[in-house]
Amino acid sequence: MSIRYGLPFLAGVSVITSVLVCFAVCMVLAALWLFALGRCGLAEPPARPRMIGACCAGAAAVFLASELFVARAHDAGATSSNASERYGGFTGLMLLPAQYGGLYVLYPVFPWVGITLLGCAWGTWLMDHADRFLQFTAAAAVGCLSFFALLRCLGGFGNFSFSFLPAHPSAVQFFDVVKYPPSLCYTLLTLGLDFSAITLCQVLDRRYRRWRDDAAAAALEQDGQGEAKGEAPCAPFSWGFWHPFLMLGRSPLFFYLLHIWMLALCGIAIGGRDGADFYVSYPVWLCVVAVLVPLCERYGRFKQAKPVTSIWRLF
Repeated sequence: MSIRYGLPFLAGVSVITSVLVCFAVCMVLAALWLFALGRCGLAEPPARPRMIGACCAGAAAVFLASELFVARAHDAGATSSNASERYGGFTGLMLLPAQYGGLYVLYPVFPWVGITLLGCAWGTWLMDHADRFLQFTAAAAVGCLSFFALLRCLGGFGNFSFSFLPAHPSAVQFFDVVKYPPSLCYTLLTLGLDFSAITLCQVLDRRYRRWRDDAAAAALEQDGQGEAKGEAPCAPFSWGFWHPFLMLGRSPLFFYLLHIWMLALCGIAIGGRDGADFYVSYPVWLCVVAVLVPLCERYGRFKQAKPVTSIWRLF
């Protein structure tokens, strides 16, 4: 797609590998990887631990290869302005963000494949261990954040050579990690924060359900009906507070596709070519999210009525 409106630095660019392009390629590559593992007989429940191990090994290989290549390329003098002179467009598409003729690489694909494979491993593990979800997310959060802090303090591997910390870094410098392409420290930090948020939501929901169940039992006893035998316990995430998050989370790609264009149109309508001011952006964003919650809810019901092989399920 050609994108030049309001972006003069993209003059002459005809194709941009944005987050959606990267997402699509990663999904295809992960699907091929899982298909190959399935053909080897690793998709059946008895062999799933080996499938998880294969996904984790693939992710580790991707992180190692991208880390070594990008760090070596930077040490050799490669930058976003001269990468096209040193490497071809395919190398850039996979590893180095830069402009290669008419191709502008914003999201190199290869490092994100590792994160996709980790997601495949996590989803496969949850198929057989849903009862240990909270313990796993808590352990993953602690592990990711601890490993991030260790690599960030040591410097070198995991940071990319151009993001070393000074002798006495500030908090901003400590958390200023490389996203384009994603370094291992960036991956560990973001995944650690994600797992922490998921763990916190699980803990809050469990406490709420316990409070609701205890309140219902106490009410029955007060009415002289004895203990709440046979009463169905409070369902997970049934608190109305979770409703918007559930609706958005069940249709993530649908939400993403709509919100980027709605925000772009709102920015143009409010601020013209230069977009909206910072203090206006967040209220507008909240309004857009509020509008999208019922739309995502309707789309979620729509795609749930489709077979599991339907393309609508992807969104």
